Amino acid sequence: MLLVIGGLLGTAGGGGAISTSFCVMPLCQQGTEHLTFNPTPGSPAVQFVTVTFPTPFTKVPTVGILNVTSITVTMDNTYFFQAGGSATTWPAMPAALTELYGNSQHEIVWEMPNEARPNCGLIVQVVNPGFAGSKLRVQYSSDLSTWANVFSDTTVSDVPIDTAGLATSLDAFDPIIPLPVPFLRVVGLGGNGIASPSFTILEFVCHFLSAYVNAVIRADFPTTKTQFRIEIDGLMIPDNPKNVDVTWIAYIS
Repeated sequence: MLLVIGGLLGTAGGGGAISTSFCVMPLCQQGTEHLTFNPTPGSPAVQFVTVTFPTPFTKVPTVGILNVTSITVTMDNTYFFQAGGSATTWPAMPAALTELYGNSQHEIVWEMPNEARPNCGLIVQVVNPGFAGSKLRVQYSSDLSTWANVFSDTTVSDVPIDTAGLATSLDAFDPIIPLPVPFLRVVGLGGNGIASPSFTILEFVCHFLSAYVNAVIRADFPTTKTQFRIEIDGLMIPDNPKNVDVTWIAYIS
């Protein structure tokens, strides 16, 4: 069982948060543990530190995490509207805003938490280009009936498809609006009802920042008058060494 520590100070063993300015011996002790996550294959993504108090307490203290080194990493999520293979043709793509290929067969489910607030972009492999000025756009819906644009500024987020090759929006990646809904689709606009563009890949790539480490106090390793245990979880094996400091506090009242 894990006791997750959140906010400025979480506690294990009873009691509540206290101001660190009153942390003086013999009722209170603080310390910082130093560790490194390495990129070497086989290196642990989870590390355990048994902390021995510099001076034993007279009774079991309340312990908590004051601070963990703030390290963030960039994560990618990719959603495929069309995942390659033979090119699919959009016959006589119309000028009016129309769902991809004129049907709903390429709608997908959005699975990223809204709190991530990522930067995203639609990436399209155009085989046969469409009419000059034609483009694709991503929309969202909560009910598969009413749809709205994922990006607030479509002038920079729309993807032009009037040239063969790999196509992205003007900015490639832009912040999306909050999406508390599960469905996405691609629409097209600006065709002329004659030109028939074709595509192999249509993917929606999102970058977001995530905390690299989380520290918890092991509730299944009982705190005693002399020691307690911290678990430090790394999100993944890093591509370079990452140094992490975990500052703790322990006190009795």
